[in-house]
Amino acid sequence: MMSEATAMPIDPGIKLLVIVSTDPSDLFFANQLFRRFRLAGIVLEHQRDTPDTRPRWQKALSLLNRPGELFERAQAWLSRLWHDRVDRRFYQELPVDFGVDGTRLDDAVDCPVLRIEGTGRLNRSETVDWIRERAPDLIVVCGAALLREPILVLPRLGVLNLHGGLSQFYRGLFTTDWAIHNRQPEYVGATVHFVSEGIDDGGIVYQGRPDLGINDHPNRCYEKVVRLGVDMMSTAIITIAAGEPDAEQPLATKGRLYRQRDFSSSVKRRLWRHWRRTMVEYDQQREIRDPAVNARLIHPYNAEAAPAWPGAIINTEEVSS
Repeated sequence: MMSEATAMPIDPGIKLLVIVSTDPSDLFFANQLFRRFRLAGIVLEHQRDTPDTRPRWQKALSLLNRPGELFERAQAWLSRLWHDRVDRRFYQELPVDFGVDGTRLDDAVDCPVLRIEGTGRLNRSETVDWIRERAPDLIVVCGAALLREPILVLPRLGVLNLHGGLSQFYRGLFTTDWAIHNRQPEYVGATVHFVSEGIDDGGIVYQGRPDLGINDHPNRCYEKVVRLGVDMMSTAIITIAAGEPDAEQPLATKGRLYRQRDFSSSVKRRLWRHWRRTMVEYDQQREIRDPAVNARLIHPYNAEAAPAWPGAIINTEEVSS
């Protein structure tokens, strides 16, 4: 059963701007921060190129003159077919579920929203100008494309990112899935860090690990990471707005960087074939494995000391574990 807190959003005393993609977890992130804080604006990046609307015969003729591109397109098409088959088999039965918050921006959002269509457009001059006009003191990011210097230098308090992994162990994409795939559920976690020119390697403000149950499948683990990460980001905003930034220097030891191409269909099949056994093994050994990871967390997040966030969606149903 879902209930929604009715308290008014907090005015953190700074101008706060959010940048997210249209992925469900990122929309959830934006909606939650909208309910918790007064926002100066939201940049919503749809990371897919605008489809080619020419007639098929025109597209076919143009590709016949470029045989190399024709071959690459055919490979990509076959790859998508196989990935879609794997995704239907392993992801639709136990999907990621962020509720309505994961489907669209809340209709009540009353701050300016810039919608960007296509890849590689987030750092363009028109986006930079739009953000500059909002004059944010702090920018917070989840799931968007890599930000470049023209955006990074705009907010006086910097740019914070929510990374769905523990950066000293796992950087890049699908880090929750990779930790479980590698039989290391104890490394499932979230990092709030300042954004640098690198990937998930900026100074860390908070790190946290969700409480995982023996029946938590990979998508459920990821949901827990995101929900914890939203609370961590919210606390970081309050801390930084109060003039108490507390971040380590850029990572001395960087975790492996996982990219989109690494998360192949064969990796997905292994992940979903063995996740139950992995979680059972972890549950049997957590008293040994958890302390070893906790000792290496940078600025561990104390959930018990966190505020009761206004506007938060509270799940009153216990998940069996």
